[in-house]
Amino acid sequence: MEILRLGSRGDLVKQLEHLLVIEGYPLKQDALFDQETEGAVRNYQTRMGLVADGLAGPKTISTLLARSKNPKYLTMAEITAGAKLLGVEVEAILAINEVESRGVGFLPDGRPVILYERHIMYRQLAARDFNLMRSPG
Repeated sequence: MEILRLGSRGDLVKQLEHLLVIEGYPLKQDALFDQETEGAVRNYQTRMGLVADGLAGPKTISTLLARSKNPKYLTMAEITAGAKLLGVEVEAILAINEVESRGVGFLPDGRPVILYERHIMYRQLAARDFNLMRSPG
């Protein structure tokens, strides 16, 4: 799914604006993701407990479509608490949230998305002297 952001244009932006209008945000539906649209997205994200980054990605869109908060998504308060607990910057958690979750983070059945990275698996196996070319038995 495309992430809509400042400067995005087209039918998807018009649909986003329409959903935001339904939620009570007075926007002109001109198919341009401008500062007014970004502000409405941020306000909606804050109201729904989502990360208020102003980007309309899968979490924001699905929450708009469902018109209810999905408890599987991390709220900004949870991200802030996690960053404090880990002793890292909130921005680091936000970056990981954006990149590693592919925008959603959970499969339809509620299991978390785990991104398989072949190069890391290979490196871990090689470090344990596991011969990938050896036939079993």
